[in-house]
Amino acid sequence: MQDFKIDLSGRVALVTGGGRGIGATIALALAQAGADVAINYNNSQLEANKIRDKIEMIGQRSLAIKADVGDTAQCKILVQKTVEVFNRVDILVGNAGISQPHQIVDTPDEEWDRVMNVNARATFAFARDLLPGMIQRKFGRFITISSGVGRLWDRWRFWRHLCCIQGSFDRFNKGNCSRRCPLCNRERDIAWSHKPTVGRGENQAYPDSGKRTC
Repeated sequence: MQDFKIDLSGRVALVTGGGRGIGATIALALAQAGADVAINYNNSQLEANKIRDKIEMIGQRSLAIKADVGDTAQCKILVQKTVEVFNRVDILVGNAGISQPHQIVDTPDEEWDRVMNVNARATFAFARDLLPGMIQRKFGRFITISSGVGRLWDRWRFWRHLCCIQGSFDRFNKGNCSRRCPLCNRERDIAWSHKPTVGRGENQAYPDSGKRTC
């Protein structure tokens, strides 16, 4: 069996939520493949700085940038700061996400809007800011990290907003690229089924949220 090696030498990646958990692992893997990596964080500055230092020890350039991706203005600033240092962004990994496990009848507007802004609206904001440059350079990779919740919606009664968001990523990525676009088939959504994450650990007060209900 042949080893599969990805060479990203000379490429620049931006990983949202890259300071810890899955995002940190992705950031390190991209650096090991030869990419320079911008790490976005919101509250995990210490962890993000440690990942930045590890990437620099690998021999790649890195920086950690604070931004709340639930705010499209901060998304734009995040892109601008990355481009100022690295001149471009070739790979976007949209990993940042939040969840608030409540049933629909218990979900206030503010909670719905916050989850939608961080998990879905940010994807649109980054696509709007990054795709023109990717198309001009004829290279780009746009990767969204989502959840199997969007495909198993009937089992997750506490996570209806996540079901809407994660299910929409399939449509967004398919509709985001046409045959006329040089990046066609380069948008990908990776949906974890039941992966333990830092974020999930913060929601253990709802251990039965994945049980089938009717």
